[in-house]
Amino acid sequence: MTDENRNYLGLLNGLARHYYYGDKDITPEYLKSELYQSMNDEEFQHLLTKSRGIIKSMASSDMDSKQSETFLASQVKKKDSNFSESQAKVMLKFWRNHKDRVHESLAQRCIWSDKLKNLSWRIDIQSKGKHVEQINVPTAIVELQLENNTQEEMSEVCDQVFLLIRIFSSIRKLGDCCQIHISGS
Repeated sequence: MTDENRNYLGLLNGLARHYYYGDKDITPEYLKSELYQSMNDEEFQHLLTKSRGIIKSMASSDMDSKQSETFLASQVKKKDSNFSESQAKVMLKFWRNHKDRVHESLAQRCIWSDKLKNLSWRIDIQSKGKHVEQINVPTAIVELQLENNTQEEMSEVCDQVFLLIRIFSSIRKLGDCCQIHISGS
């Protein structure tokens, strides 16, 4: 890897650390002084803005490897982009290594309230009772535990919501099966 490519990869890593991972010590000024001392401020600002815009586009679209290759190829082919083939290769390498972490960072920023920490459920069927109508009536018991948004060990709320929807669907199907079984006997 050439020094130019190594510096560009360092710039991309610095941008990710500053804008997505919350490392405020990595500033654009710091990146310029460490990686691009000989470049004038206007050129560096253009490179910084262009690189950040490309990362932002790729992150907001949650591009996979194939999509990012196509997108970067289109950036290289633009007439006035000043985005080289070697920069596209470095950007692709960067994106393959950081895609999941950048996506997770964006997802965490979108969650404002508490999250679902744990879900437990069970189906109870009463086997004894004073009245015959109370026997064999299924009851679903669901316990949801919430977790404060400031804790680090949270899982994505979307996965939990979809899991909850599937569980409620399963509970409904079990209840329907129990009703059919009770009605049939």
